[in-house]
Amino acid sequence: MIMDFVANVPLIDEPLLIIEAGMLSNDLNLINEGVGLIDAVIIHAVQKHELQLWTLD
Repeated sequence: MIMDFVANVPLIDEPLLIIEAGMLSNDLNLINEGVGLIDAVIIHAVQKHELQLWTLD
C-alpha cells in the first residue's frame, strides 16, 4: 500500500532548485512573512513543475 503512494509522488532532481528558491524568497521578502527557506523550496518546486500541493495549513 505504501509503495502505491510513493509511486505517485514526483521526484525532482534539480541541484539549483534551492538557489532559485532562495532568490524567490529574497525577491518576495518571504522571511519577513514567516516563510522559511524549506517552505520557499516547496513553493518554488510546486510552481515551477505545476504540481499539486496538499497541506493542512
